[in-house]
Amino acid sequence: YKQADINELKEELVNLKTQLQEGLDQCKEEAQAFFDSNDFLQELSDPDFDDSELMTFVIMRQATAKGLAMWFESGETEAEYVVNLLNDSDLHSGKIALAVALELAEPLLLFKSKSEYVDPIKRYEHYEQAYLAGELDPMFSQFTVWELRNAINSNAPDDELTWGRESLRNYRPDIVISDNPQWRYCQIVRTDVAYKTPDWYTSPHSHDQILSGGGKCGPRAWYGRFSCKTFGIPTWGCRQPGHAAMTRWTSQGWMTCLGGGFHKSYWEGQGGLDFLLDTEARNVLCDDTRFMQLVMRLEWLAVVHEEDDKSVRSSALPDKDALWSALGLMKKKIIAAAAESNEYQPQFEQSSNYNKIQEMIDNEEECDNAPFKNDDGEVIIPAGGVDLVVSKKSSINKSFLGGRQLLLMHDATFQFSVSPDHLSEGISVYEMTIYLNTAHRNEDPLILTIRPEGEPSDSDVEAEVEIPYTMCMWEQTGPVPVELDPSSENDIVFSLHRKRTKFGIAIKEIKLTPIE
Repeated sequence: YKQADINELKEELVNLKTQLQEGLDQCKEEAQAFFDSNDFLQELSDPDFDDSELMTFVIMRQATAKGLAMWFESGETEAEYVVNLLNDSDLHSGKIALAVALELAEPLLLFKSKSEYVDPIKRYEHYEQAYLAGELDPMFSQFTVWELRNAINSNAPDDELTWGRESLRNYRPDIVISDNPQWRYCQIVRTDVAYKTPDWYTSPHSHDQILSGGGKCGPRAWYGRFSCKTFGIPTWGCRQPGHAAMTRWTSQGWMTCLGGGFHKSYWEGQGGLDFLLDTEARNVLCDDTRFMQLVMRLEWLAVVHEEDDKSVRSSALPDKDALWSALGLMKKKIIAAAAESNEYQPQFEQSSNYNKIQEMIDNEEECDNAPFKNDDGEVIIPAGGVDLVVSKKSSINKSFLGGRQLLLMHDATFQFSVSPDHLSEGISVYEMTIYLNTAHRNEDPLILTIRPEGEPSDSDVEAEVEIPYTMCMWEQTGPVPVELDPSSENDIVFSLHRKRTKFGIAIKEIKLTPIE
């Protein structure tokens, strides 16, 4: 094609897009007039409209009688939930419990399992306890039931969810407190989940193996969703042509991650643009109940009339053969348009509940990072006090253990000096250990060099520090014996680096323990 032909085609596409938008705007205006003039639609959106029978019908249809029966038979508590669900039209109390009851009415298989399911009662207890312990995102208490349904529905076992939170707090606290709303929590995929064939090195498969061993688009999307959900952040799918990705809640609206935009996304029969419209309308209303009254009642009538809503849900465009679905779609567009005019702005209130993440974000306390000698004669070098000689994306960050910690990336080099005044008189042999955590198996060892300050490099003493795989839990390395001269007139310079590596090591402190 000639450039002139390409430019003409682009111009034609712009014109078609403009015409489509104008048509949708006109359709939206006509739909608004129809809603305002139709008595039944006015009655249907009235908060006092009795929709209990309609609601029960749709629950039985969409959760499926089989799914509810399976849950009913799994225990007395589960049976009580189902009875209360079908007998009570007021479904808006106990948000976490309600979210679990609705979302897990259809049993959810555990990750990579063919026979084990998420236990709804334990899942409720898990998130309640995590919330009370201040481990979830500061916004968790503000979420609606619908948002919570998309937060608690991870297929990971509860103990893996606990590990997911603790591992990220330990290994990459900077990601936990990131001010980038799109990538808080799930940035770990871009930094640490290698794009490669997965290394499932043990059975059953688990999410720590994805973090350590990598994977292609599927496992990377799984881990991104997992990482967000561990902290109580809602996510939605999603799939894209030839690709797996994810979308997530943020304080600035829902965003896609690890792939293209919403126009390329789909999940469980719903297109990305229709889902985004759902979120925008809900965000304007800030109320599950009002969204149910204005939108979902129309969608329920589509279920009653057995409409085929695939066209509406996949394209976010009205379909003349799906009246009630199209009306529900246009109602969402009318509501969402209010956000564009700034008529509605979501208001978020900070929870009064203690929160570890918010405490870390707010903490600006200065730290004493100087080496010191403790009562046992051990010399402690805080990681926050080391010098990054070659940084290579390495950084010193706030630590959930207090103070600072070092993230050592790639083949970066860090060093620190120990004054002879910190050494014990008459003792020249010490054991050096490093308090660290790692996310990946088979890390290259750290190369340690030691020399008196000001001495030539040929006086270096070299040793290797083996790096254990700790699954992001804090551990001490094995001891490495080093000889130090307490009578030296100069400080002793320690330098550590790795020859070749791709991922990081989190370091909290280095310890020198006197031996003889």
